[in-house]
Amino acid sequence: MKRRVLIIDDEPDITQLLGQQLEATNGYETLGLTTAAHALPMVRSWRPDVIVMDLLMPGVRGSEVAARLAEDGALRQIPIIFLTGAVTEECAARAGVVGRHQCLTKPVHLHTLLLAIETACAPDATSDGPRRRAA
Repeated sequence: MKRRVLIIDDEPDITQLLGQQLEATNGYETLGLTTAAHALPMVRSWRPDVIVMDLLMPGVRGSEVAARLAEDGALRQIPIIFLTGAVTEECAARAGVVGRHQCLTKPVHLHTLLLAIETACAPDATSDGPRRRAA
């Protein structure tokens, strides 16, 4: 079964390019959103294995989406890989990035992103054990 990657970035070119690269390189199934405001309904209906999301977007920020996902028992186990223009661990902490989520700096190398996705999807990546997507 192909892993599902939800890509959320306010730059349409980034969502499209990352989606094409992930599908072509590792055969992931991808879906792109250009606004975080639509993230929760999409996560509930599509059930991605991992979310790749811009940290700082207009309107709803990536950290706000992560906080809302953490409040939902059915969605909190979905790992998030934040992408941002320039971030340090201190900046990520101030933005609300906590816990097991990863933070990568843009522009991200495809190999680095692939490694982060595989690490996030590994059975021991969450304290809940292997992640299974509901059919």
